[in-house]
Amino acid sequence: MPTESLSRQSLSRFLEHVRALLRLKHLSRTTEEVYVSRIRQFIEFHSRCHPSTLTAEHVRQYRTHLAVTDNAAASTQNVSRSALLFRDILHIKLTPFSTGG
Repeated sequence: MPTESLSRQSLSRFLEHVRALLRLKHLSRTTEEVYVSRIRQFIEFHSRCHPSTLTAEHVRQYRTHLAVTDNAAASTQNVSRSALLFRDILHIKLTPFSTGG
């Protein structure tokens, strides 16, 4: 299990970095807000572990949580997956079969 935890200030700085990368990609503000929100939820779900310590298994666990515990719609899960897979941000490598719940 990952051990490096982000403080509130570090999490805020990380999410500002995320915003900057999203703006460089010229994504809409709405997309930016949704992606930042989902990434924040993902990090907080995993006890504020730094994203560099998280793996494809952590993505699967979070998506399973969305589907089972939160009863999230498939479209919500897909948005979460898109946000989490934004490669310039989290650098988490997924295989085609590790897309999770």
